[in-house]
Amino acid sequence: MKNFIALIFVLLIALASLQPAMAQSPDNLIKASGVAIAAYSKNIAERHTTPGADGDYMRNINNYDIGISQNSSYIIFIFLPSDKNVAGGGGEIWISKKNMKIEKTSNYF
Repeated sequence: MKNFIALIFVLLIALASLQPAMAQSPDNLIKASGVAIAAYSKNIAERHTTPGADGDYMRNINNYDIGISQNSSYIIFIFLPSDKNVAGGGGEIWISKKNMKIEKTSNYF
């Protein structure tokens, strides 16, 4: 939970610098980031079940860099492993701006 709060804090700082160019309110972006991080945490826990260092690394949400993009309908969260020596992995969560619900999840392999 402590790491989750730290991730939200980092996202808030990043979002503050992007706010003038974005149509979404900070409250919606914060809500969307919480939804995306929780969903992707569950996703990687279910997908990476191999015991050992690689599986442990890929199951930990703190081992991912998170990028945010948007278009007219969605806020898109991109998750990539922080360790550049990891081949593959990561994914996307697309959240509707209209209802703040997950509309699409894509996994990179």
